[in-house]
Amino acid sequence: MFILFFCMKTRIRVASGSASIIEAMKSSNGGMTFLEGKSNNLPPYTFISYEAVAWLLEQVEGIATEREAIDLMQKIMNERLICHSSGNKKFVFNFYLLNAIDLYYKYFVA
Repeated sequence: MFILFFCMKTRIRVASGSASIIEAMKSSNGGMTFLEGKSNNLPPYTFISYEAVAWLLEQVEGIATEREAIDLMQKIMNERLICHSSGNKKFVFNFYLLNAIDLYYKYFVA
């Protein structure tokens, strides 16, 4: 029983806020897998919208349906914490590329 306690993942709560959810997505411990790399010239924290919905369903307490996950991603997009690679303003649940915007850049450089 002692070992099981340390193996359990801590889920983030939807009430934690959009910025906290994005930081959890970017975390090396339980976060999402991103596509960027030196060989493909993608921006940092590039991800597939379908995988983001799946991650939210698994990792965010308070997200129980695909519709709730999609609505949360649209909210995060409206807050300009993520953006669609094409500049589209609508979150689409499919195999579209998006990327998380660096919060340091968003608040201190831009």
